[in-house]
This record gives sequence, structure tokens and C-alpha cells, in this order.
Amino acid sequence: MSVAKELILPWSKLTSYSIGIMKVTQFGVLKDVEHDDHGWVTIRNEDNQTVQMKKIYAGWLGVYLKAQKLIGKPIVYETGGSASAGDYFRDIHEDSPNKPMLTFPDGTSDEAKLEIILARLSSSQWKWEHDKAQDSLTERLEQIEEQKARMQQLEKQEYDEVQQRIKDLDQDWSDWEANPERKLRLQGAANHGGRIQGVDRKFKMRLNIDTSEMRAMPVRIVGRGENNYVRVKLPKYDNLECEVGVARSTQRGSKDQWSIVTVRNQYDGWYKLEQKMYPNAKTYNWGLDQCGEAHDQIISKLLEKEQIKLDLVMDQFGDIKVITA
Repeated sequence: MSVAKELILPWSKLTSYSIGIMKVTQFGVLKDVEHDDHGWVTIRNEDNQTVQMKKIYAGWLGVYLKAQKLIGKPIVYETGGSASAGDYFRDIHEDSPNKPMLTFPDGTSDEAKLEIILARLSSSQWKWEHDKAQDSLTERLEQIEEQKARMQQLEKQEYDEVQQRIKDLDQDWSDWEANPERKLRLQGAANHGGRIQGVDRKFKMRLNIDTSEMRAMPVRIVGRGENNYVRVKLPKYDNLECEVGVARSTQRGSKDQWSIVTVRNQYDGWYKLEQKMYPNAKTYNWGLDQCGEAHDQIISKLLEKEQIKLDLVMDQFGDIKVITA
């Protein structure tokens, strides 16, 4: 029958028990923990007693980080069953100041002591895992709050930029109407040099048009869109109609010239699908091939939806059964 056997440690007055394949030693309040370049992790208690852990154990870093969290709290440490309890430690556990792990009522049998120690170790480990999960949750919530704050700042910045673009477009709109045939610069085109710009990705993904070798896009003004968008036709592309988001350039050499900063197609339902299939598309550092594939995927989904609508309408008139699920 397995029992808990109390050990005599000639080098200290620490209480230690052997419980089968390991030894557990009551270390007192953890005062400090450090690791060095010689391969050791050392823990120290309030009486300046120390015990070390060799860094050969795969989990040494986790134990070291646990020890940092437990500084100022009572602990016990584990040693393997084949070594002296004073040789080294391989793990630590938080002890209870009210019911120390290795303190028992008078008359407790060695068999009962074993069960009590194992139960207390399990409880300590559960508490550690729970606290660690709580810390992770708190850290994650803090990260979410920081991300929300950054997003709000970014949204405020983007809002301010859009408002300025609307104001600029209001001031110049009479000139746009008087001169509907014009070339609009593509934002970032001066930096092309083989590099794909954000506006190139939007043209390719939403219109399947490659603008990577272009500096400007010829357009014919159709009308004013919402905010800083302008409805245009693209003469080079069979007068394809779309909306371009425009901004007045602030760059030296092109200052006050109008540039296309984004583009929208005119396909009903496109943007719901784009948000669903590629929710972070504006942050993707894609090549044109990937943008073209995304365009084809969204078009395919749009066609599926339209086919379903068509089949349902025809079925209502009794011409055919619904053939698309």
C-alpha cells in the first residue's frame, strides 16, 4: 500500500514527504527567483534557503514564469523520486497559508496523509490553471480594448479625411461638370516600379482591371455619388460604369491634382459578399493574381444567387421546378 513518508533533511528544517514517485517539500514563502547563463533556475525563500532547477527540463521556462507569479506566497516544490529532496526541484505549487500542504491533524495515518497531499496538490494545480486562464482572459480583454481604441482613432482619422475630401469636391464640382472628360491620377502610381498599390488591388478585385502599369485613368463624369465618390464611365473599358473615390493630392509635384483612391463596381450584392468572403481585404498584401481569383469567386457566388432567384420566379409561373438548391 502506498503511503506518505516523512523525510529528514539534514541540510535544513524544511518539512518533506516522499509520496511514491516524487518528493514534496514545504519551502515557505517564495522571496525571489532567478535564472542564469550557466543553466540554472534558483528559487529563494524568506530564510534565504535556495534550491535549483536545471534548465535541461523542457518546461523550465513555464516553471520560472510560474515562480515569478508566486513570489510573496507560500509554496511547495517537487523533486523526482530517485533524488534527494535537497538536490533540485522540477516544479512548484502554491501552498495554503491556512492549511499547509504538509501539515496534518494529530493521529493522521501515513495512508491518509498520502491522500491528503495528493488532493491538495490537485487543488493547487487547479487553482494555478484557473488563475492562469483568468490572467489570459484579462490580457486578451485588454488587447481587445487597445485594438478598439486604435480602431476608433483610425476611424476618426479616416472620417476626418473623408470630410475634407467631400469639402474639396464640393468646391470643385462645377469644374468637374464643365469638364467631364478627364484623366484622374491613380493614387500611388508614381511609386509603381513593379510594386502593386492598394488602388491597383481594388481595381483588379472589383472590376478585374489591371492598372499596375498605369499612372492615370481616363474617365467620363456621369454624376456625383455619395461622400467623395463620383460616378464615371471608363472609355478604355467599353464605357464600363463604376464609382471612384477621389481625393485631392497633397504630394509635391502633384499638389491639388485629383486622384482615384478607391473604386466600386455596380453589381448588386457585391459588397455583402466581399465583406463575408474577404472581411479584411483592404489589409491584404495580395498580388494581382490573387485579386483576380477573389473577383472570380465573388462573381461566381453572385451568379449562383441570381440563378436561385430566376429559378424561384420561373417556378412560381409553373414553367419549371426549382432546380437550384
